[in-house]
Amino acid sequence: MRLLGTVLLVISALTAWGSSVLAAQNISATNQAHQISVGDSVKAVQKALETDAAPSPTSSSTTRSETALGIPARGVRVFFNESGTAIVIRLDSPFRGSIEGATIGASRDELRDRLGEPFKTMKLGPLDAFLYKRAGTSLRCDFGPGNVVRTIFVTSGSVNLDKSTVRTAADSRIATTGGQAPARRTQIPPEVQRGEAQLFGVVFGGVAHQYDMCSAAGFLPRGQQSAEETAKAILAKMATVGDQSESIPDVRKGWNAAQEATDRDKAEIVTSERCAAVGKQWNKWMAMFAEPTR
Repeated sequence: MRLLGTVLLVISALTAWGSSVLAAQNISATNQAHQISVGDSVKAVQKALETDAAPSPTSSSTTRSETALGIPARGVRVFFNESGTAIVIRLDSPFRGSIEGATIGASRDELRDRLGEPFKTMKLGPLDAFLYKRAGTSLRCDFGPGNVVRTIFVTSGSVNLDKSTVRTAADSRIATTGGQAPARRTQIPPEVQRGEAQLFGVVFGGVAHQYDMCSAAGFLPRGQQSAEETAKAILAKMATVGDQSESIPDVRKGWNAAQEATDRDKAEIVTSERCAAVGKQWNKWMAMFAEPTR
C-alpha cells in the first residue's frame, strides 16, 4: 500500500511544476507553481497569470473594486482596488483546484465534509452561499443550480493556480485502500482523467528527459540507469495500482509531447542553472519512491 501514498505525493509535487505545460505542450525554464494572493500587486498577478493584459474597469457590489483582470479559460478573475492591490480572487469553472478543500462543483455535503460547518450562510436570492474562515484564508462558496458550488470568492489568503487536479483524479480512481472504499469521491469525467494523465506524463517524463540531457552535458551525475529508464520502471509499478493501467497510454502521450518540446528547446533548457533545478526536483521525487530501509 505504500506505493499508493507515494503516487499521490509525487502527483501533487509534479503539478507544482505547472499544469499550463500541458496546454502549451512545452517545458519551459519557469515551470513552477503560480500563486495569487489577496494583497498582491497588479504586476504580481500578471506574472502569475502569465499575461500582459491590463485590468479593466468594472463595477461590483460584491467586491467594491475599481478594476478586474481575468483569464476565462482558467476560471480565474482578480479584483483590484483603486491602489492596484488585489482584494478578491474569484474562481469559476473550469478552475479545478482546491481552496482549503472547497472546489467548483462540490455539493453542500461534500463542502461540509471537507471544511466543516460554515461560520455563516448567506441567502443569494433562491440560492445560498457558505462563508468560511480558515487559518489565513477567508472564502465564500456560492451555490448554483443543483446545489453545487458554482463560484468561490477568496477574500484573504492565496490561490495556487496549479493546485493538484491530478491528485484528485488519481484519488478517485483508486477504488479501495486497505479493503475500504474511500468516502464521497467526486466522479471525474473521462476526458478530465485523460488530460490529467497526460499532465502527469508531461511533467514526470519531461523532467526525466531533461535530467538525461543535463547528465549528457555534464551538468548532472549519471546513475546506474538513465532517468527515463527509472521513470518507466516507476510508471510500470503505477500501472499495477487499481485501474491506473487504463491511463498509461495518455501518460505516454504527454511524455512524448514533453520529449519533443524539450528537444526543440534544448539550448534554453540545458544550462547550469536550469539543470540544477531539474536535478533537485528529480532527486526529491526519487526520495519519495525509495523503498524504506529497515
